[in-house]
Amino acid sequence: MPWRETHWSSGAELTGHLVHLMCLTVCRHRGLCPGQTALRQRRGVTAHTFDSVSDVPDESLSNKPSIDELLDQAKARADAMLAAFMAQDPLDIDVAGRVEFLPRRVLDALVEMKDQLNEASQTAIDEWQERQRQRARELWELMERNHALFVASLPPNWQTPEVEFPGLSELEELQLKEGIPLAWVPPNHVLRRVLQAKSATSRRRIIAAEASAILSACMKELRRLTSQETTEWRRSAVEAARVMKSGHWRAGQALSAIALDTAADTFVRSSFSDATRHLRDGKPNPPGSSPLTAPSWDEVDYPRALLVLHSLYGAFHTYRAKNGEPLPRQFTRHGTVHSMGGTQYSKANALIALMHLVGLLCLIEDD
Repeated sequence: MPWRETHWSSGAELTGHLVHLMCLTVCRHRGLCPGQTALRQRRGVTAHTFDSVSDVPDESLSNKPSIDELLDQAKARADAMLAAFMAQDPLDIDVAGRVEFLPRRVLDALVEMKDQLNEASQTAIDEWQERQRQRARELWELMERNHALFVASLPPNWQTPEVEFPGLSELEELQLKEGIPLAWVPPNHVLRRVLQAKSATSRRRIIAAEASAILSACMKELRRLTSQETTEWRRSAVEAARVMKSGHWRAGQALSAIALDTAADTFVRSSFSDATRHLRDGKPNPPGSSPLTAPSWDEVDYPRALLVLHSLYGAFHTYRAKNGEPLPRQFTRHGTVHSMGGTQYSKANALIALMHLVGLLCLIEDD
């Protein structure tokens, strides 16, 4: 179960290739030389052309130009090179063996006037264009393979054309702020509606309206799980689902919340002690803040685990009645345990609590 290891390996291999290629594309459009530009993106490593920071003089580190300044300088060099070419007789322009090292704006101009160039330069440009087409095909194939691998790494309820993976800002809203469970349950047609909804209120209404489908999906997942280490939590989840089917939503929510809290303590906080902690030393403590929290999407490529753990974080928003804080309307473990108000206890929140529990149990067994 690698998701429970405290040191996750970065899943940047495939993504890194795409980032590298996209960065090169940006540089080409800004007039940088595609053959000489090398951009690297690695967490905790600064991209530079030296083998190590010790190779760079101290004054270079303190006076190094900004990225915008470097791009402006590259643009100026490209403009100067283009002006020099345009000042020549087209038949005298020789780019054989140099095409890969020319700025893109220069290449575009030469392509436009290719028929006026000498035969050697025409051949060099034709060969370069074919290489570009081949690279584009390879990039497209790589992106398609990456997409297929990413979809295959998602929980089963995401693996349908009906469900489109949202942007990370949307995920942050759904998971970290609203605490909406997204992995294994709800079933895909409910997940699609939840992702398309425009507000937290709409999402909660959808969840309540789809109670029958959600409970059936939860029971289906629970019936296939067999891990001995989760036996007691599965029994509690099954009991909570049955109680909800009989219409006792408050009882089902209370049981689900307690089971979820103990499961998180046993299986999540044992590896990431701050996985559900919202404040540390009075400061926000979201995923990725420290080694004690769950990783962020920028740190690892492990969709199943992050879809569970980030939503769990959102389900543990703090609630302190003694401080006069209003009882949250969305499901939270603290609100459920420390209150009996109707604002917290609801049909939607009961289903959300159960789905959190089921998703965590599926993650424990399947990964």
